[in-house]
Amino acid sequence: MEFLEIIQTIGAVIKIVETVIQVLAPVIQKIGQALGLVEEDEKCEDLGARALNAEEAGVLPENFASFDEYLEEIKKFPPETSRPMEERLSKGAELIMGAITEKYPGFDPEVFSALVNLPELTTENWGAELGNLLKSGELNPASLSDYLLNRPMADNDRYSVMDSLVGIEKKNNPNMSDSEAMDKISKLRN
Repeated sequence: MEFLEIIQTIGAVIKIVETVIQVLAPVIQKIGQALGLVEEDEKCEDLGARALNAEEAGVLPENFASFDEYLEEIKKFPPETSRPMEERLSKGAELIMGAITEKYPGFDPEVFSALVNLPELTTENWGAELGNLLKSGELNPASLSDYLLNRPMADNDRYSVMDSLVGIEKKNNPNMSDSEAMDKISKLRN
């Protein structure tokens, strides 16, 4: 996916998740941090505020060849803004999703719209665990996208994703049975 296509796709996804952005932004932030795409001390809303301030100064993502270049440029801007929190969170989440999509080409940003299906499942710890599995290679980004977006996929790939997601859920809820975890995970699929 080209950089501009990524921006456009992510914009559409953000419209879907705006209603629960306060819940999902910290999850997206933790995924980005686990993948090393966002600094550990960088908050999603601060990143969004920087981007909004940069936009006001004419610094736009479409003027850069990559998200890395764009992110480096917007770090020069202050994280203060009078914009509403939801707007800052949405913009920050958009940037992190763009960075994830660029680094992991098989990862479809529409995955985040699937997470809206069960926001109580997607905690910050859950996001960090998901990011760690993606970074380690234990979880294939394309397979995760295919699973969550209910696309056709090979059985072994589907079972691998299911096992990874059930593992995350059980790690966050150790008293949950395998079948309870599986039921929750199956509700994530669009």
